[in-house]
Amino acid sequence: MPDLFLKKISNTELCLSHFYPGGWIVAAIGFGLAWAGVNLVEDVFGRWILIVTGVIFSLLGVGGGLWRYNLTMDLMARVYHGRRGFWPSTRRLQGSLNELQGVMLTRTWRRSDDTAHAAWIVSFRFEGWKKPVSVFQTANEAKAYRKLEELAALLQVSAIDRTGETEIVRTHDQLDCSVVEANRASRIGFSFAGSRDLAQPPPESDIELGIGELGGKMIMLPAAGISIGTAIIALFGLPFWSFGLLALASALDVSPVEVSGTLSAKWIVGGVFTLLGLLMELGAIFGSVAREIIRDKGDAIVITLQAFGKHYRRRELKKHEIEEITVKESRSSRAHRGSEKPAPTEVVLRSDRNVVRIAGDQPIKVQRWLVESLIFLVHRG
Repeated sequence: MPDLFLKKISNTELCLSHFYPGGWIVAAIGFGLAWAGVNLVEDVFGRWILIVTGVIFSLLGVGGGLWRYNLTMDLMARVYHGRRGFWPSTRRLQGSLNELQGVMLTRTWRRSDDTAHAAWIVSFRFEGWKKPVSVFQTANEAKAYRKLEELAALLQVSAIDRTGETEIVRTHDQLDCSVVEANRASRIGFSFAGSRDLAQPPPESDIELGIGELGGKMIMLPAAGISIGTAIIALFGLPFWSFGLLALASALDVSPVEVSGTLSAKWIVGGVFTLLGLLMELGAIFGSVAREIIRDKGDAIVITLQAFGKHYRRRELKKHEIEEITVKESRSSRAHRGSEKPAPTEVVLRSDRNVVRIAGDQPIKVQRWLVESLIFLVHRG
């Protein structure tokens, strides 16, 4: 949950506030649990567990209900003012927007049981403040970038991207600068900028180069093959498939093992379980043989998955809209682990409309070659 929520956004004013009524809601839940423990639970141990839990929730809720934090930014006068602290002894906040070093984007992980999910946080970084003030949080990467650029443009400050290996700072007038424009402005080329063709991929990569249907360059990444993920899906689907076929065989009176239940139940359960198992097995096969295909379509880069002679999951990015092509840490839960091994990475293509991540199963050497190749294709547009 962010520190402050965006309450009002206009060309002249930006208002943010902490949602303190949520604290009173938590406190009410805590009071209800404590009351239930005293009046409704007869078991002594269970009663005290419920009472203690209720008291903890109540105290946390009261604290949240008394916490006041608000910030108003006057975009015309370029000043801010607000208050922070526990009611009634809140501390006054005021100063110049020149203290705002920029709008910052970071990524964190939200744990749930044994899994972790990526979350993107947009914050304000003030000079002299102990920590940034988070104002927006989402699991949608593209939405986070749009909010980052919206606020940076509105406040006329830098956009600070701290989601990659290095911090990237863009001024508010460079927010919609494409990869091509950025390279031209900085006069930074790449290893084959003067070439008329793609550089050959690393020999051990099994990447194939070709020509697409419309005559554009095409990069065909190798299939992932059998991996731990596809093996787990296949193994998980076998019991569903087996039980489903057994139930259907019992319905047809050809099963060596009798399955209890009515005839209609056998048909329904058998059909559903067989279908689920079949879908899992097909998913495992598809994940093993599908190849990521990157095609140059003149004014756009088109990325698809190819399997069994057909293309799936088509994603198209206009070349003049692509603002970033780089290697970044994977957004999957595999990247969040306590070991010292480096986290898996992916090639990221980002525009205002969407964020596309590819080549997550490729080694870093291949991913860096792919970044240069994509920049080459974008420049050809």
